[in-house]
Amino acid sequence: MKAQWLQGLSLWIEGEAACSTLTLLSSATISAAHALTILQALHAAGVDVLAQGPADSLPILHAAAYHDASALVRWLVATAGASLEERDSGSCIPLLVSCHQMTWAAAHALLDCGARVDVQGV
Repeated sequence: MKAQWLQGLSLWIEGEAACSTLTLLSSATISAAHALTILQALHAAGVDVLAQGPADSLPILHAAAYHDASALVRWLVATAGASLEERDSGSCIPLLVSCHQMTWAAAHALLDCGARVDVQGV
């Protein structure tokens, strides 16, 4: 199992399009805490962890909110510089995604980071 995880990580670091941030978060074999550890290592190595690849259906902050990964939400905003008002393809901000999914820990984390509650969809 560990070998598969390391192989997946090495593919991602090498830039394979098949391995994406959303895949990391939604995989049955990795927790949000492990995804955070991987993203921290990649960020420290100079990788743009906010970049959205072709396999990503959501921006990374939206994906973290969707999966109720509150620690990851906080890190993405505070350290990686993720925008609290970035819109996904459906014109939703991360807070709206979190509220729609009823992922309340992520919603609280977004609010703690300064997410505005007066932003409307288009």
